[in-house]
Amino acid sequence: MGEPSFTTFRGIRLQATTRGTPSPSAHNILALHGWLDNCATWDILLDAMFAKQPTAFFVVALDFPGHGLSDHRGPDADYIIYNYIEDVVSVLESLQWTSFSLLGHSMGGGVATLAASLLSPKITSCITIEALGPVVRKSHTPHQQAKKAIETRSDLYKRGGGGGGAGGGGGASSNLTRFKSIQEAVLVRMRTGIHPISEKGTRLLVERGVRRIADSDAAAAAAAAGAAAPVEMYVWSSDPVAVKSSPVSYTEGGVQSFLSAIECPVLNIYGDGGMFKWFNLHDRADLIKDFRAVHLKGSHHLHLEEATVEPVADAILDFLAELRLKPTLQSRL
Repeated sequence: MGEPSFTTFRGIRLQATTRGTPSPSAHNILALHGWLDNCATWDILLDAMFAKQPTAFFVVALDFPGHGLSDHRGPDADYIIYNYIEDVVSVLESLQWTSFSLLGHSMGGGVATLAASLLSPKITSCITIEALGPVVRKSHTPHQQAKKAIETRSDLYKRGGGGGGAGGGGGASSNLTRFKSIQEAVLVRMRTGIHPISEKGTRLLVERGVRRIADSDAAAAAAAAGAAAPVEMYVWSSDPVAVKSSPVSYTEGGVQSFLSAIECPVLNIYGDGGMFKWFNLHDRADLIKDFRAVHLKGSHHLHLEEATVEPVADAILDFLAELRLKPTLQSRL
């Protein structure tokens, strides 16, 4: 598994992992993770897909800015959907693929859906898990959204967690939640996460989603006691600014303007215990020229759970195989 890096139009360094070997016969896929996750979200699904078709794909799984091992946007930036779309286009220009699919989960699925409308004719398909465009909170007016964004930015500033830049360090480490071990961070994520994830799936996300820091207080105590080794702890690697409320977001009409411009086939996968109810799915789906949906048993992270991943892998492989058989797409896949 490779670990390439990319530089966005705005000079942000993004890390990624790869699966498979690039070749004329391997279909290219750019995989985009969900909010506060990272590219490890795809490990179990890619294991299942490559076990069935070992040479059919070359996958680049991206860490978005402020997530995983990628740089943070910086203290003066906001994590708005448009910026994520721009990040995707930046990476694709670096990759110079002439044919590819987008694969996205949750926030990454929302970004993939909107980006797909901008990437014709090179994009051959878009696959989304638990998303069809971003969530639109109809109850929030622009005034309420601005008020909430300012309140959360002010709180971050007072706590010293106002973002970082190169290296993904971000924020004052003294003000970040600390963990004595990876296992402690895993248990906290399992207890406090919005969506339930198994311990194995959580561990994959956490191992890429924390960074080591020196515990200065404990190190000073150790030094006073004559201990030689410095004491290390873990903090989340994600940018605290990515958690704050966004000052702007797309309206439902804005999202639908993107969806109606998508030219490639779209596969939408949902779990029966996931976020299906959060979206105006039917109205959105009607706008996409070539759309199909698959509802499966599973939670929001159904692709990350060994108990539910196989049907997800099969749905994706069947969808891509069907596209290969279409004469109009034969030369593009």
